[in-house]
Amino acid sequence: MVDKNVIIYGSVLGVFEHIVTIVPRTIIDFKQSTQINNTLQNQLKEKGYARLFKGICPMLLGVSCGHIGLYYFYNKSKQQTNTFNASLFGLTGKIIHDICIVPADMIRMRMNVFNNNCQETIKFVYNKQGIKGFYVGLLPTIITNAPTALIEYGFMNFLCRHYGDDGIKPLLYGGISGAISSLLCTPIDVIKTNLQTTTLRDNKVFSVNHIKSVIKDVYSRKGYIGFFGGSLLRVIQGTCGYGLFHYLSKNFDLNIDDH
Repeated sequence: MVDKNVIIYGSVLGVFEHIVTIVPRTIIDFKQSTQINNTLQNQLKEKGYARLFKGICPMLLGVSCGHIGLYYFYNKSKQQTNTFNASLFGLTGKIIHDICIVPADMIRMRMNVFNNNCQETIKFVYNKQGIKGFYVGLLPTIITNAPTALIEYGFMNFLCRHYGDDGIKPLLYGGISGAISSLLCTPIDVIKTNLQTTTLRDNKVFSVNHIKSVIKDVYSRKGYIGFFGGSLLRVIQGTCGYGLFHYLSKNFDLNIDDH
């Protein structure tokens, strides 16, 4: 049985982390998607800075659930004396996190890119492809976050065991691992963003051929540099998000109930 504090602390961490990182993620969507006809600057002139928080409500609901599993397995990874095992626990937590968060991220991203409200977005996605429409981008999300998790949690475990985890060290370790993993995984994130914004518009079935068409579209529009759209902001997002997650997790000092 999972300790009730895992549910509370995991949800709180998820909500806090994504409130802090929602603004860079919103800007990243505009930089990565090939489907936006209006720039973010024009959107801000029309809607004000509240536009940067478009889609935050469904996103927070998703992360509050997804971070419960992530937080549980993060605490398991901290208990490991082997870096590889720590990475596997982190990977397990990330996969559970992704399964919970992808539908919410799909809604948030489409609300953001196409400037629709939550009800319109949910109705559109469901009418196009049913429940499976909300999981477009799950595979590239997992592919993106798998190496991220292996780097992040393995790196954290190694540094904490060899150099300690007192003071602000978890913040620094988490920030460094988040920056590295975010930069390396940017091309896959670009593909995911465009899968989520084009599949339903073109009434396409998510497939390997569609992934190929997205890659070809990004390259034809922007060349190789297009696959690194928003990379600087992803580094900032990863540094802040992962750093805060690991620092706050350490300060909760939770002992997981193994029963």
